[in-house]
Amino acid sequence: MSNDDKKFFGLCIVVEDKVEDKFEIKVLPVSYVPDMRSEINKNTNGMLNLVDSSNFHSAIASTSSDHIEATWLPNGEQNRISAPDVCKGDIVEVYKVHGVDEYYWQVFAHNQGLRKKEKVLIWFSNKSTIGPNREADSYYLLVDTINKIVHFHTSDNDGEACTYDIVLNTLVGKFMLKDNLNNDVLLDSPKGILTTNVVNEYNVNTKKINFNCNEFTLNAKLTKINSTITQFSGNEISHDGKDISKSHYHRQTSGNHFGGDTNTETPNNA
Repeated sequence: MSNDDKKFFGLCIVVEDKVEDKFEIKVLPVSYVPDMRSEINKNTNGMLNLVDSSNFHSAIASTSSDHIEATWLPNGEQNRISAPDVCKGDIVEVYKVHGVDEYYWQVFAHNQGLRKKEKVLIWFSNKSTIGPNREADSYYLLVDTINKIVHFHTSDNDGEACTYDIVLNTLVGKFMLKDNLNNDVLLDSPKGILTTNVVNEYNVNTKKINFNCNEFTLNAKLTKINSTITQFSGNEISHDGKDISKSHYHRQTSGNHFGGDTNTETPNNA
């Protein structure tokens, strides 16, 4: 629709909250409302009750001609593909298509006091040619306070090494980072559990690492420890449930796997 096809109809007041994921809203011309700050309610007789800021009550007939159904016009918001979640009482600009009974709306002013929960989807094309937008060839950002989701997605259709998805689910308290190569990180905040899956290798390079826990479990097919000095302290060393603490006090001689003239002492020098 070109600018020549539409004409400014006027400012309108939103009669009902916009339905989630819909583009259409019901509006009423501001000229019908004595005070733009009026409270709008519909009674059982099909009348629109208006209560303005002076607590003045009035009513007008609620007929199909009173309500205008308008479709969202993303003027100036070309990357946003979800309509603003305007609520009852908000003011919008309405445009009419020349020669037909079609109406379009856009936000008049960002009145955050008249907003409730929102869902905003921002879409970024990642195509080299013209064509329909698909998730497979797009980047997008979803911020959804209705369903408590924040989701950032990247695609791999243009030579990227992989896709990425970063998802925050604040309703259940989970954070996830994953690619399409079977690598992922999941934080379950309520349970206090961090799970990491890395396909090939996990490297940590730093000066000092401290693990403080009640239980430490290592499951590996092969365990290697390369250390200039290895120290163990504790009350017991066991193997297959058998205490071997006192069986490990001996002097290593040259040629042993520890190498050199090395002492290995039992815990607490027992």
